[in-house]
Amino acid sequence: MMKQRIIGLDLVRSVAILFVLSVHFFLNSGYYYVNMSGTSMIFMTAFRWLFFTSVPLFLMLTGFLQNKKKLSKDFYRGIIPVLSSYLFISIATIFVRIFKFHEQKSIMLWIVSIFDFTAVEYAWYVEMFIGIFLLIPFLNLMYHGLDTKKKKLILVLTFLAITALPSFVSVTFGTYKEYKLLPEFWQYLSPFTYYFIGAYISEYGINISKKYIALILALILAYQTYIEYYKSAGLPFFADKYNAYNGFPTVVISVLLFLLLYNIDFKNKAARFVLSNISKASFDIYLASYVFDILAYQILIKKIADPADRFPYYFVVVPIVFVCAFLVSCIRRFVFYVVGKIFSRRQEEQVASDGINAHYVNDIEPDTNVQETKELYADIK
Repeated sequence: MMKQRIIGLDLVRSVAILFVLSVHFFLNSGYYYVNMSGTSMIFMTAFRWLFFTSVPLFLMLTGFLQNKKKLSKDFYRGIIPVLSSYLFISIATIFVRIFKFHEQKSIMLWIVSIFDFTAVEYAWYVEMFIGIFLLIPFLNLMYHGLDTKKKKLILVLTFLAITALPSFVSVTFGTYKEYKLLPEFWQYLSPFTYYFIGAYISEYGINISKKYIALILALILAYQTYIEYYKSAGLPFFADKYNAYNGFPTVVISVLLFLLLYNIDFKNKAARFVLSNISKASFDIYLASYVFDILAYQILIKKIADPADRFPYYFVVVPIVFVCAFLVSCIRRFVFYVVGKIFSRRQEEQVASDGINAHYVNDIEPDTNVQETKELYADIK
């Protein structure tokens, strides 16, 4: 019997992919070059903090869904859909870069760009995910090797302390680069922090009323916006470890948003259908958005010269990029479906042919084990 999808997790993934495109709006529209002054920059900074939860949400989902996986051949086969999608969209992107953007490289360099994750500039996430995927069985051994809830919580807090807390303490009690009050060597292990948080929520949940979660989330967003505005002192947004993916405020905001969304449930079939399809397409949307971002922001920057005036166009640019990237995902899935059908048909024809050959062999060699042939056929089917 087919398991029913958990719509709350589809909602998290759908929000995460929307936030990815939103973060790219801030990156590509010139937000980071505008001085921090005026009401519009306050609102934009608040949204920037919220949207920056995108990658952490994906990583917590990975921990939530994958924490029971064990070392096996079947597990390693799970990377094939990710790599095949990446290969398809990378090749499509290369063609666009050649024929639309007129980039010139040798065939060998284009091939290399697929393997060094530069064919699609957003593919750094794929590079990171491959590493996490390969480590998942061992991360799970670490997590489930602890036999009590308390020990698992200590594991989560330990990773939180060595990856997210140092930059927060340094910036809170000083300027961005003036102090280093805690060891910062391990801060780039933050993907594992998110993974273990997701695993912990999957196993134990966190029983807090959603209205309190929403209230705390709003207060923290307001506080972090104020701090960012104050720290920037009229200069452009200062991107640093404190406000990166491994920053403590980012972790807190991301966890609160995850808790707010992950166990929401509703029965509306149309809404469930939309969210489940966006969820399934999220990886493709992420990669395919690169080309459409280039096209969209070239137009936006040409039409609107002042970066501070571009924010209202977020509600135009991001939906357009989203829809275009989603259509690419539909094309990719259709191509894979057709190719899969062709290979499946050929496999069935081969099995039928083998069955006929086996029949003639049995006429000649009566001792052949017909039952083994039937079992083999059943396995292939």
